[in-house]
Amino acid sequence: VIEWLPLNEIPKIKRKEFDCGNQTLNDYFYKYAKQDERKGLAKCHVAVEQGLVLGFFTLSSYLIQSKNAATPYRYEPGVLLGRLAVDKQFQHRGVGKLLIYKAMEWVCESPIGVKFLLVRAKNDKVKDFYKSLGFASFYPDNPLDLCFNLKNFKQ
Repeated sequence: VIEWLPLNEIPKIKRKEFDCGNQTLNDYFYKYAKQDERKGLAKCHVAVEQGLVLGFFTLSSYLIQSKNAATPYRYEPGVLLGRLAVDKQFQHRGVGKLLIYKAMEWVCESPIGVKFLLVRAKNDKVKDFYKSLGFASFYPDNPLDLCFNLKNFKQ
């Protein structure tokens, strides 16, 4: 059974054992995620099963410049899924999708208005993964920025 825990309930030693194969994301989880939470920059959510960290994601508020001429708003509310990582021993088992769907579920349940979930793919392979889940390019000048319109999320 997967538990969803806030970062402050994950012992530092468990965070140190996490290895997604990307040293930048490993370092973020071990060294910087807690700092981002204290500064109010992001919230880190962790999937744990039988005491092992499967993966994590971070969420932050974000404003997206509106492309809709019919709206009176220059910006529309979104949430940035800023970091997403799955431990190497659990990769290619659907954990990444599970993390994204859990993020969508929580954002949709939020008591604030949110229209989009935004991701910044690191490369074309990651972009293709997000597109397979229904994300679409948003900014023509940056094809690695992708959005998911949350009205399309079916719980």
